[in-house]
Amino acid sequence: MENRSVLILGVGIAGPTLAFWLKAAGFVPVMVEQAPAPRDAGYVIDFWGLGYEVAERMGLMPDIERIGYHMREMRIVDERGVRVVGSERRSFAS
Repeated sequence: MENRSVLILGVGIAGPTLAFWLKAAGFVPVMVEQAPAPRDAGYVIDFWGLGYEVAERMGLMPDIERIGYHMREMRIVDERGVRVVGSERRSFAS
């Protein structure tokens, strides 16, 4: 295969992750984003379970720990804030 460029549309969590793995496999990823600038706020609600395993494989866990993102449990609480059920983040990893 002569041209190993791959166009990735969207620079959310999945775009750069895909680019990382494609580059590791010898491709040249090109990312395009419609938004005028990176977001300066948001939620990491989708970073869960297998997300940690992928981050570990990418060598990102030291940085994630350093910036203070320490998720231990997903919890469902009632209207008073009392825990109803919860699962440790590792219970969703393989």
